Amino acid sequence: EGHQDKAIEDLTLFVSVLFYGALVLAVLLIILAGYKYATSLKKYSAYLGFDNFGAPVLARLVHLLLEEFSASRVFFDTDHELTLAMTLQVLAFETPQFVLILTRSTLSRVWCAGEITTACRYNVPMFPIEFEDFEAPGEAMVDKLLSLWDASNVVELATSGIAVDDIRQAYGQLLQMAGVKI
Repeated sequence: EGHQDKAIEDLTLFVSVLFYGALVLAVLLIILAGYKYATSLKKYSAYLGFDNFGAPVLARLVHLLLEEFSASRVFFDTDHELTLAMTLQVLAFETPQFVLILTRSTLSRVWCAGEITTACRYNVPMFPIEFEDFEAPGEAMVDKLLSLWDASNVVELATSGIAVDDIRQAYGQLLQMAGVKI
């Protein structure tokens, strides 16, 4: 009888460990699934980058069309009063894709340079839309575009961890992409 009691006790312990182990595993899997779900959620369906001087009306039209056909809002920076650093945080962490309208002056704009560099740095898929006046610059032209900025522009980008060499590299990646021409 003592031997039988020991066997029942061992079996009870084994079943209890198995049950509680499975319960702990199930709870961990639920937490992991919840974490993956929460981190996959983005506040916006896209981030629309554009040059405020080159094509603001076209950008608003693209914004409205994107919102019409997407599941959630499209980030349009002129609708928000944010600093450059805050805007780049939205691009890096709250949007799954970056739609960029390229005009003649887009690559010379500080904010656009920050956006392009941030998209490249954080692997945010970029979808360039080339306006009719956009001409892809060569390396020498990129240097000329970047020389248009004063020290305060460079400092503004540097506060977001962006150096001029980062911008050159990001522009190189952008210019290798096939853009949609309109």
